[in-house]
Amino acid sequence: MAKKKQKRDKSDLIKSHNTKRCWSCNTHMNLDVKRCISCNVRVGDVNEHGIAKRPVQWLNYLLTIAAIGGLVYFVWYSFLRVE
Repeated sequence: MAKKKQKRDKSDLIKSHNTKRCWSCNTHMNLDVKRCISCNVRVGDVNEHGIAKRPVQWLNYLLTIAAIGGLVYFVWYSFLRVE
């Protein structure tokens, strides 16, 4: 019961914000802005503290997975391959 009340209180607190702050440079901006007006980074929805959430950068994850796959292939091809 207490968890439901706590979640409801957080959502009410989020709705009470009329501005959000950039996660990078701490600049205040409107709630509907998708990029910071000061540092031009992407910002997401506001959290319970009034700070914009940092969006997930999927391209960085994909590049990391590709680099690790390339390294594994290099090690296998160079050292572990049986001819």
